[in-house]
Amino acid sequence: MVMSSLKAIVTYVAIAFGSALLVDLALLTISTTKTLLIHIIWGFLRMYTPTLASLITLRLEGYRFREALSFTGVTTGASLKIIKWFLLAPLIPFSALALYIAIACAIGTFTINPLVRLLEGSPIPLNPAIYALVLLFSSYIAAITVNAGAALGEEIGWRGFLARKLKDIGFVRECLIIGVLWGLWHASAILLLGHNYRVHRVEGVLLFTIFTTVLTVPMVLIRDITDNVFPAASLHGSLNAIWGLTYLLSDFPNNELYDGLGILGIITWSIIAIISVFLDKTRQRKGKK
Repeated sequence: MVMSSLKAIVTYVAIAFGSALLVDLALLTISTTKTLLIHIIWGFLRMYTPTLASLITLRLEGYRFREALSFTGVTTGASLKIIKWFLLAPLIPFSALALYIAIACAIGTFTINPLVRLLEGSPIPLNPAIYALVLLFSSYIAAITVNAGAALGEEIGWRGFLARKLKDIGFVRECLIIGVLWGLWHASAILLLGHNYRVHRVEGVLLFTIFTTVLTVPMVLIRDITDNVFPAASLHGSLNAIWGLTYLLSDFPNNELYDGLGILGIITWSIIAIISVFLDKTRQRKGKK
């Protein structure tokens, strides 16, 4: 059975949103102490609901399992291009973090005080600069290993299945639709569990949706360049590893609305998105010569 693209997308969205909501409700109703392990399990299961939605939708369209994985950009062969971008993609969030710090310095909101307070509670005394370097190195390793593996669950759906279904509608509209849906997919976690936004949950849904929309631009570009979702997964894994530093390196009266997942984070990734498009167009022009 072959669905129309619109019907397939609606089916995918319904399954992805519905299964994510069920996972969130399961965590919400757990009466015992929500330990770190429980949160890790919740996060992993939730991140793979887009994969579940993709595979079910493609199965309804008549795809076999291996054909479905190939459709979403999961290939077993690793070309040098894919390996190169898989290793380089995590540096994009690192560059974004540097830009974030530069903007925070320019507007007078940069601080290391939260980081210093965090280290004061550590049983091993650490210099903040050394700690930051160690954290950046370990974050890169995490980005290309365990974090990429977890993020792959989302990437198979958003930059895999959905990007493939929307590839003919134009780059801007493709990124807009994927980014908005990706952001709203987090809505139940934000509203029910305070995910990323403990206090300003309603505003958090709007802010995070804008954030994911601008973030989608470099991710879709990398997906298009490599025709593979693994580099997008390592980029996503890098973001999950290091972007929490924005909470520790900026000081706003209301951090949730203005820090890394708020207005300043949106501004930062909007600039990264513009630079990404410019560099990609430059790359394409050079390729035509």
